[in-house]
Amino acid sequence: LTDEFIAQNIPTLSSADEYIEKAKNAILSEKIYDYMFTKYYVSSISEEIALDYYNNTMNYYDVMSQSYQMSVEDMLTTTGEVSLADFKKEVMVSAAESSLLSTLFKAIGDYADLTVTEEDIITMRDEYGYTDTQTFFDSYSEQTVRDYLLTDKIIDYILESITEEETEE
Repeated sequence: LTDEFIAQNIPTLSSADEYIEKAKNAILSEKIYDYMFTKYYVSSISEEIALDYYNNTMNYYDVMSQSYQMSVEDMLTTTGEVSLADFKKEVMVSAAESSLLSTLFKAIGDYADLTVTEEDIITMRDEYGYTDTQTFFDSYSEQTVRDYLLTDKIIDYILESITEEETEE
């Protein structure tokens, strides 16, 4: 792995050392993410957040089915998926899990004094190719965007807190 190889194959990076650092941080980020989900839990969920996740998912499938000019139920039947009632149950379970994670992220963010700013949202919105924040939220839901950005901040915070000696372990 040489600087020349990196320059030829990954032009966004400037050196092999930079590549190694990014790879190491990616691995650590994954380990931190896994650790958060296996070592911490919350005992209750926010019904409001769970409903937001549920409604966002159902709206996504509604829009997708409309693009095929059929109902969600017909789309599920056509693709051989579960019944609409079973699908809604699965979506609610997923929404409840997302609500638990959102609550966990908020608790960790509060502990570390980390917040998602409007600037963070605008930066992500722009990176995703949107010019209007409401349209962006209509596509991804505000809660999903905020959770994603907060998770990134939490992982960065933990990475910055880790010493080189701990990283080697």
